[in-house]
Amino acid sequence: MESLTPPFPSVRQSPEYDACVELIRRPEALILNYSGGKDSIYLVDLFVEAIQNGTSVNKRMILVTSDAVEEEWFQPKETTRNFILRRHAQIEEATNGLVRCHYVRTPVERRFFAKFLGDGEPYPFIKTRWCTKYMKILPIQALVTKVVGRKTPRITVTGRRKAESEARAKTLKRVNPSNLLVYPDRDLKTSLRSDPLQDVANETVVQHALKYGDDSPLNRTGRGCWFCPFIGKFKRYNPRFPQFERLLEAFANTRRVECCVADTPERRAKLDQGMIAGKLKPELRRELLREVLKVQEDVGFELIEAEELAYIERRLGL
Repeated sequence: MESLTPPFPSVRQSPEYDACVELIRRPEALILNYSGGKDSIYLVDLFVEAIQNGTSVNKRMILVTSDAVEEEWFQPKETTRNFILRRHAQIEEATNGLVRCHYVRTPVERRFFAKFLGDGEPYPFIKTRWCTKYMKILPIQALVTKVVGRKTPRITVTGRRKAESEARAKTLKRVNPSNLLVYPDRDLKTSLRSDPLQDVANETVVQHALKYGDDSPLNRTGRGCWFCPFIGKFKRYNPRFPQFERLLEAFANTRRVECCVADTPERRAKLDQGMIAGKLKPELRRELLREVLKVQEDVGFELIEAEELAYIERRLGL
């Protein structure tokens, strides 16, 4: 198996390396979020180098990857999964097992199309952004609780950076206004958070990623979930697959009151005010499913996996 020794000149002089060493020396368990993208690869390589350079580890360190295959829709899903699992094995070997890696599969009933087309959840929008919660946050929290315990002090470490985007910079400033290395986790009261790469420039992570050659995340990632209404056309658009943009328009058109079922007095009241507050109508969901499956056939790779499709069909009575 190839070594995971960081393929770049030593970063021991960088502030982010020192931050990772400090995090290892703290008493809390460390939860490293790892997507396999350029930022998380740089982050984890910093921890790997710190451990290989002799930083003592006297606590649990776990690395968690949620099932992010929806973010790399332009290649077979198993290609992405196999890449992540291979990286996990390399990380464990490089750290002599001091970092334990876990791959979390989102339960079928919580995947995007299962919720959207099967259960009729409204297409994600600013006030109805349920997808990240169901697909990533909840599965990861469940795994971490199982592995380290509900009451064990922990720090969730991410590769978020201010230079990623203006929106990301605003988020980091809002959640950590004092620019601390460790700060309270607003989503999980028993946990702390850390973003040791928050001040790292784009060029740093890009140059690091390029050192991986054919395995570089720049060859695979950077597009995000193709159905996401937040990442913008410029990131996800691929001229090979213009069908996706047509599907996105159809999804966005479901944000209308006539597309929803108001099955409670509260929801009916909201609909009377022009607000989307109910499940999507079954006949609309069936129509959208037919469109997605047609595009899936056109592009030649799987957008909805078989087990998720079976769940949707059961929910729609097909």
